[in-house]
This record gives sequence, structure tokens and C-alpha cells, in this order.
Amino acid sequence: VEIKGKVEKGPFIKGSEVKLYVLDNSFKQTGKNYTTRIISNEGDFAFDELEVSSPYVLLTADGYYFNEVEGDLSEGRLSLDALVDVSKQQDINVNILTHLKKERILALIEAGKSFEDANKQAQQELLTCFALQEYADKDASTYSITAGTNEAAALIVISSIVLTDKSDAKVTEYLMKLSEEFKNTGTFSDDVKAEIQEKSRRLSFESIRNNIIERYHELGKTIEVKDLHYYVDWDGDGIAGNELGDPDEERILRFETDTLHVAAVGGRYEVKIETNIPFSDQLPPAPGISYDPIEHVDRDLVKIGNISYTASLESDKVVLEVEPAESRIMNNTTFTIYSFDGKNKAELVLVQEGDPNKPLELTQSGKDILVTFCSRARDAMNDFHILDALYTQSFSYGSKTDWNSIYEHLVNGNTPLIYDTWAKSYQAIALLRQLKNAFQSEPLLHTSFAVLESMFYYEIAVWWGNVVYVKGQTSDEAMSSSQLKEDELFALLETDLQNGIRLFPADNISFDTMEASSYLLYSNSVPKAILAKMYMYLGEYDKAYPLLTQIIQSGNYTLSNLRTNALSSGSKEIIYAFRQDPQSEYSRYIESTDIVPALLYSEVVMLAAECAYRLGYNDEAVNYYNKVAESRGAATISSTTDFMSAMLSLWENELKGTGTYFAFLKRNNLAEEVLNIPAYKQLLPIPWQ
Repeated sequence: VEIKGKVEKGPFIKGSEVKLYVLDNSFKQTGKNYTTRIISNEGDFAFDELEVSSPYVLLTADGYYFNEVEGDLSEGRLSLDALVDVSKQQDINVNILTHLKKERILALIEAGKSFEDANKQAQQELLTCFALQEYADKDASTYSITAGTNEAAALIVISSIVLTDKSDAKVTEYLMKLSEEFKNTGTFSDDVKAEIQEKSRRLSFESIRNNIIERYHELGKTIEVKDLHYYVDWDGDGIAGNELGDPDEERILRFETDTLHVAAVGGRYEVKIETNIPFSDQLPPAPGISYDPIEHVDRDLVKIGNISYTASLESDKVVLEVEPAESRIMNNTTFTIYSFDGKNKAELVLVQEGDPNKPLELTQSGKDILVTFCSRARDAMNDFHILDALYTQSFSYGSKTDWNSIYEHLVNGNTPLIYDTWAKSYQAIALLRQLKNAFQSEPLLHTSFAVLESMFYYEIAVWWGNVVYVKGQTSDEAMSSSQLKEDELFALLETDLQNGIRLFPADNISFDTMEASSYLLYSNSVPKAILAKMYMYLGEYDKAYPLLTQIIQSGNYTLSNLRTNALSSGSKEIIYAFRQDPQSEYSRYIESTDIVPALLYSEVVMLAAECAYRLGYNDEAVNYYNKVAESRGAATISSTTDFMSAMLSLWENELKGTGTYFAFLKRNNLAEEVLNIPAYKQLLPIPWQ
């Protein structure tokens, strides 16, 4: 006979040894054997004109091979066997399947089976262990990984399973274990079957396929490899590939909508699924790693909890039973269905409204971030208050002699307080911008940070005029930001402030500087007051006045009987404020207070009086003025005669320390006269650095 064939694990390399042992009719070695070498890196070998006394021979190949999983040559040797009847075939391939079934064939022969029957039975049993029994009709010794057939794909998958996560020495050990188990029972243990299924699901089939094609391309041969996903039992029903649909049709798997909006109370929802393949809501393991479901992780800032639901899959739809919202913040999650091999998936985003009756809970990380924000924002606001105190000469600089230049209006771009106020303001804005961008999918929190961002932009505009509005999310985008005029800036900020008015509650929310949630979820009086101040800065009193009267008519705030009480932590005037640092320069050199006020009720009432006067509502102007005067024990007025002089006096004496006096002087064209400064000094120089 002339015998030729291939040795393929991947293909054995040129020079590897192949031995042929002649067996007698009892399948014992006769002592006659032949040796040859593999003549190409495709694993080809040949025995020319051998004389054999029996049709049965054992082929044994030993050598290095191409590892299709790693895409490289093996570092160790491997030995593979094939038991064949050379009277029936002389083209014989040696591979993993011929090796694994050899001992089982011998055991069945010993039990009385003929070689032919034993070989067929072992072949059927072995491929069944891999759920590939559909390809058992052709003998494994005819399989070749280069053939481009179903049998070739089956061989590649089984060979790859054997290699996965094993050194060359471990491969030999593993093959011995499989052969021993399969020899006596014609199957594998449950543990081995489970291991085979788990390993097969984690194979990177595209990588294996590409490795094989590239290897043969290097050898000057073009081959085809079928889609290997179809040769794995994904659903555990004992049949490989039947769960993936028709390989000749384009797969379809999609929901009728990509987003499902869910009410805070939850409920039952049905969503149609369009598909031509079986699917599951279980994610197949990713190639090369074990899969553990990822538990829900609270976002960095607030505890949002889970969207709790159960999903029932039917052939053409999913039925979702959604529980009521667990937090007051809008939440979202994604429900995904997959083809069994993971190559196709469809995602449905569930967006659930928050429950406004739930408390806001911060994570520890959230508390830390909030402390950072409050610290930066407080320091920036403190510097604005120092500027206001000194530049308006409402307070003396005392022993802090380096503030003399501020007090005397002799500032330049290198004045330390000028630089510090600018820098700290933009540091606060940078953090708010990061938080705002991080919560774009959470309208309430996104708007909360945007409103506070507007508060600082307003302060910068008052002191510097044209302002650089930082845009985008990256440093490069920020660096390309341009300077805006006040009206352009306020027009940009108006949208966020209007959103805040719409989203935030109008009812009484007591602001507590000791309570973290107060800094995030506050009354809509905050955006109303900021927007009103912007309108007034532009002279649009008709737009500002309704916002201010709404705050007053809400009844949520009470004027303090003393200016110092208004600046205490227990003040009922606080609309928004920061807790003061006793060691701050403001506390040590200007005035010791509990809070750094950003928005106070007394300012709102005074702003309303100013608006009413500008709009010609004289009685209302007098009424609002007298509310503040009476509460502080100051003289009241009966008419608007010398109204602005009275406002000037009341503001200077009873609103000092609120950081608002300079803005009052500037918008009413009083700064030049009262402060005895030229017009250009109503704007601070931009820092030189």
C-alpha cells in the first residue's frame, strides 16, 4: 500500500516524525513498523509501497505544531494517533478526533465489535460529546482543517477547545484524561462536559479563524473557514448551532423602540421584538475571560439605586414588570437580548422618572466631591465679598495692608486679590462644568449644577464685564472658548435658569448649610433670583420684577431683624449660601459670620423695590422698601421722593456684607459718584497671568 495524509492539530511542522505500526487481527503490534518525516509545514506525510500483513495500522505522529488559538508555533511537542483500516482507505489524516477515539475503538473491539462497527460507534459517541453528531457520517481520518467544510470547522472547534488555557504539557495530560474517560463509557463525565461547553463559549472564533487563514497564507495557500460559531452548543440542548438560525440569512434582532419611558410608579410594559433567530437575555461569556454578572454600581455623586424589574421573554416580545422608583433622581438601565453566540444583540434603554417624595442620598464619593465644590465655591464667593467690601469702602481693610490698593481703587492685573478671585471663580466653574456634563442624562442634577455655574458667571460679569464662557467638555474645547459680552453671556445662561425654574420645586425648601443635599436640590427661588439679577443688569426690569414678586409671594422666607442675624446659620433669609470658614481672610479681616451668602431674601425684596420704582409702580416700590426698613428698625418712607437716595443708604447699611452693594451702584449709575472713580474703574482688569 501507499499511505499518505496530513497530521493536523494545527498542522504539524516539517520534520516531525510519523510512525506506522502494523497490527494483527487482534490489534496487537506485529513488530513491523515504518518511519517517515512530515515533508511540509501543512503537515503532509507519505509512506511509499509498504508491505503490510494486516489491514489495520496505527499511525503515531510526534512533533511541533501550529497553535491556532495563540496564532503561533507550539513550544512543546505533541503526540497524536490514528487507528485505521488501510484496505478501505490510504489517504489518512491524523488529528485530535482520531486520537481521542482510538482507545474507545479498541475497547469496543475487545467487547466483540468489528473494527468497522467499533469505529462508527466511537465516532458517533465522540462527536456527540461535543454536540457535533450531525457530522459523524464521515470518518474523522478524512477531516482536514483546510477543507472549508462543516467537518473541517468541527475539527477546528474541538482542537481549539483542547488547547484553551493550557500549556503544551497540559495539552498532552488533558488528552490522556479525555481518552481514559471516553474509552470505557463512550462519553465524558458531567464535569468534563460542563468544562467543554464553558470553554467553547469563551473561544475567540474570529481570532482563531484569522490565525488559521493567515498561517496558510504564509504557506502560499488560500483556504476558507466557515463561521465557527455554528459549531458550538450555545444553549445546552446537545445540538451545536441550531440556536443561531440559518447561516445563509442575514440575522435580524431588534426592539421596536430603543427607549422605554417608565413612570415613577412603575408598571407593566410590553415591547415588540423583530427577529429571525433565537435569543436570550443572558450575555454569553466574552472570549478568554470568565463571565460574572456586573452588579449595579451607584453613580459617583448620589445614590440612585436600581431600576427593579422582571423580564419575561416571548417569541416576539418582552414583558417588563417595573417596580416603583427607588430614588428621587431619574434613572436608566439597559435591558439587552443576545443571539446565543453573542454576535448579535438588541438594547432597550429603560428610563424611569424619579420619585420627588424620596430623599436625596449622597454616596461617600458624592459627599467628598460636594465638599470640594463647596470649598471652592465658598472661597470664590468670599473673594467677591472681600472685593465688594473694600472696593465700595463699606469695610476697612484693618491690618491687612496689602488690601489698601483695592480700597483706594488702585488695582492692576497683578493685584493678588484680583487674580485670586478670577482663578477661584473659574476653578468653581470648572468643577461645576464637569459635574454638569457627567449628569447630562439626569435633568435635575444637570440643571442644578448649571444654575450654580450661572451664579458665578453673573458675579464675574459684574466685576469684569465681558466674560470668557467656557464651552465643551475637554481642555482643548475649553481653551478655544471666546469672550462674550454680558448680554450674549446672559442669553446663553437664561435657558439653564429657565429650566431650573421649571424643574425645581417652588414650595418651601429650608436651606441648611450643614445639610449636603441643600447644595444640590434647592428651591426654584435660586434660578429666579439669579435670572432677575441678570435682567436688571441689562435694564430689563419688566422681566425681572415678576420673578422677584413670585419669590416674595411664596411666603418661604422671613426678613431678619438685624443684619448680623441675616448672616447667621439659622437665618430664614437664606436662599443659597455657603458655610463660612472661620479661618478665611474675610472672617479674620472683614467680618466674622456663619455663612457666605450668595442669595438672601433681603436682597430680593430690595431688588423688587428697585424694579417697581424703575417701572413706575411707586406704591409697590415704597411697600417693598419699607418691608426691609421696618424689619431692621430703619426709617421708613412715604413716597418715592429721593427714592434712590433712600435705597442707597439702606443698602449700604443693612445689606453690607452680602456682596451686592457694588452691583447695585453699578446698574444704577451711582458707582462713579459714590465711589469717586472714573467710569473705566467700574471694571476690574483681567489678571495678567
